[in-house]
Amino acid sequence: MSAGALHEPRVTVLLAEDEPALPGLDRLRGDITLREVRGDNGLAEALAETDILVVTDFRVEALEAAWPDPCPIRWVHATSAGVDALMIPPIKNGDFPVTNASGIFDRGIAEYVLGAVLLFAKDTLTNLALQRERRWQHRETAMIRGARALVVGAGSIGREIATVLGGLGMEVVGTARRARQDSAFARVHRQEDLPALLGDADYVIVAAPLTDDTRGLFDDRHFRLMKPGAVFINVGRGAVVRTGALLGALDSGRLAGAALDVFEEEPLPPEHPPRSCRCSAAPSPRARAASWRRRRPRWGLRPAPPPSIGIAPRPRHCGAAPAHARWPTRASQTRRRWPSSPFFLRDFLAP
Repeated sequence: MSAGALHEPRVTVLLAEDEPALPGLDRLRGDITLREVRGDNGLAEALAETDILVVTDFRVEALEAAWPDPCPIRWVHATSAGVDALMIPPIKNGDFPVTNASGIFDRGIAEYVLGAVLLFAKDTLTNLALQRERRWQHRETAMIRGARALVVGAGSIGREIATVLGGLGMEVVGTARRARQDSAFARVHRQEDLPALLGDADYVIVAAPLTDDTRGLFDDRHFRLMKPGAVFINVGRGAVVRTGALLGALDSGRLAGAALDVFEEEPLPPEHPPRSCRCSAAPSPRARAASWRRRRPRWGLRPAPPPSIGIAPRPRHCGAAPAHARWPTRASQTRRRWPSSPFFLRDFLAP
């Protein structure tokens, strides 16, 4: 490729039909040829004239059908922390780097999890319901200080979740492939120890990637092992959780509720059960009593919040990239971080 072409890379951004422009790229106008594709129309034509593909909307079936042969693409970037959903054969087998936004979303997701924890601890959904009814009702809510959180997936996102929750006095343990000491956690256990840990957690938070080991990890068995009245939060991957098993745990009253950012089926259909699950899992008195008995004395006695399920997408763009992040030097490396400055393209592509 000529030196002149290196100075004017052709960048195609794959967006959802109702998605706004990707922020930051407008600062590169004049240095790149930028094209935005929403929907499937024009996708094949755009890919045939693309050096760098930026994917924010994972329409993988359309992407695979439109993939050019021969392929001019030299770099694929996903604006997500994971790239598993993007690994269609031409990308998985392609001779170009695939990068992701690992590390970009850590704080944003951690604050999302904190919001979900407080949503249930302070019974905010009931507050909003009472407000709509114009009714005041005194009731006790839970304190999160001293509560126990189990973070399944002690990577960078899991560590930030532990840091935020731990800063408010929660006791946070994690699971990872190998046990380790980690300053963000009280302890990080082996993933194999998960069944033994579930019964002690007030909040179980999934921040794990999708792998062969984690696919379908939370099934009927694991939900049965959770503490009665616990809250389940998933900010990892939808396929880590069997949706039917989760709904069963909510319907039975074992869980107080769930906050879900991801699902087995995405986008979630309007008629899907989680969208109308607010009152589908009323806890029994026995579940409340078991919840009280199983709490350690230093935690204090508090009834579990009403069972509910929260569905709210977190912001897609949650902060700037670290200043030190750079483009990978070897084309065979994948899952690298989003390069740092708005000028990374010209820095890398300049001859």
